[in-house]
Amino acid sequence: MKFFPRSLQSRAALVIALAFVALLSFFFVSTYFSIRSSLLARSDDEVRDELRAIAAALHPDISGAALAGILAEHRSIGESQLRFVILERRRNGIILLASEPDSTMPGDVVQHIEQHPRAPLTYATAQGTMRLIGITSADFIVGAAYNTIALDEAENSVLHVFAYYLIAGLLLGILGGIILSRYLIGPIGALANSARTILNRPDRFPARLPISNTILEVADLARSINELLDARERALDQQRSFAADAAHELRTPLTVLKGEIEVELRLMDPASPQADLLRSNLEEIERLISTVQDLLELAEIEAERELERSKCSLLDAIQYASERLHPLAASRNIFIRIPEWDVMIAGEEKRITRLLYNLLLNAIQHSAHGSQAEIRLQKTNEGCDIKIVDDGTGIPPERLAHLFERFYHTREGREERRGGAGLGLAIVKSIADHYGFTLAFQSAEGIGTTVTVHIPLAAIVG
Repeated sequence: MKFFPRSLQSRAALVIALAFVALLSFFFVSTYFSIRSSLLARSDDEVRDELRAIAAALHPDISGAALAGILAEHRSIGESQLRFVILERRRNGIILLASEPDSTMPGDVVQHIEQHPRAPLTYATAQGTMRLIGITSADFIVGAAYNTIALDEAENSVLHVFAYYLIAGLLLGILGGIILSRYLIGPIGALANSARTILNRPDRFPARLPISNTILEVADLARSINELLDARERALDQQRSFAADAAHELRTPLTVLKGEIEVELRLMDPASPQADLLRSNLEEIERLISTVQDLLELAEIEAERELERSKCSLLDAIQYASERLHPLAASRNIFIRIPEWDVMIAGEEKRITRLLYNLLLNAIQHSAHGSQAEIRLQKTNEGCDIKIVDDGTGIPPERLAHLFERFYHTREGREERRGGAGLGLAIVKSIADHYGFTLAFQSAEGIGTTVTVHIPLAAIVG
């Protein structure tokens, strides 16, 4: 349904409130009709008692004066005035005798008295709603009509009270529904928040969902998810172990191959075709060695559990990263602008420098010739931000969500892939997660990219 809330807690609160209001309404309606029926039955019984007393004194030869006296003795019940009707059966028809003129008694009412003398009848008059009760006695039908205004007022009072209670019950039902739904659905929301925290902070393993002691089904759900997390962590550990072992096994033969090729190149004529082939092979081997080094660094970062307590100068790290990348930037005629003031943070300088190096390398590689790449350092109320800004080609929007995946490239194509193995941003993400930093990318194709590294206030030491 379009207007039905999507939140399970809101739905539960709404259903509980509606169920409470429906139950309260059913109680009020049944109570109202029960009270109405009880009041009418009591009034009808009192009228019948009066009619029996009148019927006991009736006889065929009763005079008008005597009848008027009897009627005067039984003129009312409680606060309601009685209007008497006496019908006498005779051979030549039925004679209507009443304590008020015949015109006040509708014809259909008279007909009802003749056909159903004992059945109660309600009808409307100028004086209000009347209820007619009749009994038979010998050759007479004796009836009395009374005004139900007192009953109507009592019913209206009951309806007003019920309306007030219904409004209060609606508010109470909504409040109770919210409280009860929070009690029932709240543990599920807590599980979702915990799962979201684990998703956003994968570096905080081992992390598990809390087991609820209030709801059995929620506890079973948490245990099942924890089992999935255990299996996930085992798979990740196996993946990290395989990557690290493979990198260790590959590093030695690749280093040997590199050394042998370099020796062969020194002994060979630089202009020969074989030298060009060996130089191409050497370039590919160096790329493989770089990939192996990145894999080893990733495994090392992910294996670290304790945060380093040493101090790191952001300005020193920025200067070192920019100096290492200066030859590449100069070859592309790209100017690197760095800040002039410093911030001291808690962290290992090697890791922070690698984070900045990888981000600045990306900025240079994706910037146009003759442009500039800038590193900005800004203090905020929540800590400080490092911004790496370039005027490059930008990143397609559909690829922003995959930037931190291993071996992922922002663009397709051979030339793009020759720049690296796609592990640079994965290393950046691992370092940022390790120290509790947050990363944000803003990019537009043809305009450039801004990468923001937010360092929380707790990580700043000077």
